[in-house]
Amino acid sequence: MSSFRFPGIESILIFIFSVPVVMHYTLWSSYRTPTYLFAFYFIFIFAFIGYSIVFARKDKHVDLIQTIFTWILIVFVLGGVMVSEISERGRIARGLNHHTHDIVLQLEAAIRFLNIGKNPYQETYFGTPMESWPYSEGDKPAINPALYHFVMPPMYLLSAYPFYFVSKIFPGYFEGRMPLYFATFLLLFILFIFIKDKTIARIAIIITAFSPATIDYLIEGRSDMLVLCFTILCFYFLEKKQFIFSAIIAALACLTKQTAWFFLPLYGYIMYIYCRSAKRSFIMPVVAFLVTAILLVTPFLIWNFQAFIESTVSYLSGSIPTSYPIAGYGLGMILYEAGIIHTIHESYPFWIWQCILGIVAYILSFNWLKIAPRMSRLILSYGVSLFVIWWAGRYFNNSHIAYMSTLMAIGVCKMWDEEIHI
Repeated sequence: MSSFRFPGIESILIFIFSVPVVMHYTLWSSYRTPTYLFAFYFIFIFAFIGYSIVFARKDKHVDLIQTIFTWILIVFVLGGVMVSEISERGRIARGLNHHTHDIVLQLEAAIRFLNIGKNPYQETYFGTPMESWPYSEGDKPAINPALYHFVMPPMYLLSAYPFYFVSKIFPGYFEGRMPLYFATFLLLFILFIFIKDKTIARIAIIITAFSPATIDYLIEGRSDMLVLCFTILCFYFLEKKQFIFSAIIAALACLTKQTAWFFLPLYGYIMYIYCRSAKRSFIMPVVAFLVTAILLVTPFLIWNFQAFIESTVSYLSGSIPTSYPIAGYGLGMILYEAGIIHTIHESYPFWIWQCILGIVAYILSFNWLKIAPRMSRLILSYGVSLFVIWWAGRYFNNSHIAYMSTLMAIGVCKMWDEEIHI
């Protein structure tokens, strides 16, 4: 497969995918996008397309030049939107609900709680800006159950602290999307070095940056890109046979969002195969993973064990009165609409279905990985297994589907890359 089998593909993709972003969001301004910035955007887009189609086959520096075009456009468009969103909220609604998801407001409140010695997993979030975030069940306003729980594991909270302290210097206030936006650009960089063929790498980062399935959720501050950043980074170190680093990053991923918990069986299997192939100890990465996890989780378990478990596990599983309701597009809503489950707050043993379907998915994945233990297969197997478990659960929401689309796109791009280089 030649990198130039489809000349111009990256430039056309970035044009198609970035246009809706440019037209929907404001670039580099908290008021409106200045017209001269549109001119700058059009010049670079058409210069990129023209170069890709006319000159790319003959230029020995093609990879470098097309990479420069790609990164300039990503920084200009995606970076411009991020700066605009944060500055606009800082200007007219600092610390309040404005174009953000409720998890952003909760993170900001949780940091304030922790700063004054309060346990964010124990406190409720009534009286914070999160309470004013519009929440409804069906077509009726309701009390957001997240007001009773801080659902995210500790690394999600702790990873925001460097940005919290730096932002006090510039721009003078903390905004909960800062760590997420930083992680997004870090993820794009990791993907660029993770995928060896740079044409495919550029396709991967363009899709990840501008996918219409994910862009709105990214801009409003949902946490998927943060956990995906840690996940892909741990896969990158695993491929490089940096087993200790990989295990540490895997622990950070699992302590950022529960989404990462479901790659552990597949990741552990590949880690074992790679360690055995390299004649390295499998025990040491396991110890590194456990030590990292224990160091981060233990203080919160000691502080209030029940509050921590209720917020991070019970709230999502439906086993407490203030659990997350049945919602979305999966089995939970099918059973509710069929009348088998009578209310969206009813407790139901979804774990049975998740175990049955999840075990089947894992068995098939293990067999597939055994044939060829490659990173692309790890990513795709994780995506399929996660889809099955999520679908069979209590809720399967729009952002989950979007996360799946990005994960599968990255897996397919990595598969193309491996077909060239393996």
